[in-house]
Amino acid sequence: MDTNLVGKKFGYLTVISLNNKHRLGKSWLCECECGKTITLYTTSLLGSKSRRPTKSCGCKQKAQNGNTMQYPDLYAKWSDIIDRCYNPDRQNYDRFGARGITVCDEWRNSFEKFLQWNLENGYDPNLRFSRKDKTKPYEPNNCHWVTIYEQSLNKALMSNNKTGHTGVCLFEGGKYRAYISRKGKRKYLGLFDTVDDAVNARKEAEEYYEKHGSFW
Repeated sequence: MDTNLVGKKFGYLTVISLNNKHRLGKSWLCECECGKTITLYTTSLLGSKSRRPTKSCGCKQKAQNGNTMQYPDLYAKWSDIIDRCYNPDRQNYDRFGARGITVCDEWRNSFEKFLQWNLENGYDPNLRFSRKDKTKPYEPNNCHWVTIYEQSLNKALMSNNKTGHTGVCLFEGGKYRAYISRKGKRKYLGLFDTVDDAVNARKEAEEYYEKHGSFW
């Protein structure tokens, strides 16, 4: 690889100079934000399908290991969302990475950042970590902690839904049909002239079901 990495930043590392060229590729002298210098191969800095890129001299990993032990569930979640978005061999990659779903650089490059955001934004081991908009990335503005029920209301839209709203589809004659499905049963809520009216009907049905646990 002929790429010149001098001056570029990878996580907490900045490439200072080319260290050596040999049959295994180039190695680079890098300085960590803590002040320590280390030498890394190009593949270590850029990463590959089989390994994550190196982001520090190891100082951040030591701190991360402590938090990994304290919050193993969050570390497992962090590893899982990265894997589902960037590992083509992952079983459900077609639902995430293959659809263009990504993880923001801030979270992808640092478990510490991911951990800090979650601890400050409603982390609860009894809740579910979820995206608000299933078509957008894993990032601070698009994620929250919700109940299992709330998560079920926010499932990804079916591929044949052209309205952009769950439970609302375009019907014959330019009308919009609203419906709600729970426990394998679907209830149609009627036909509406505008998509906004259909969305409102769907929202009212969700609120009713959440309160009463059944359809009216």
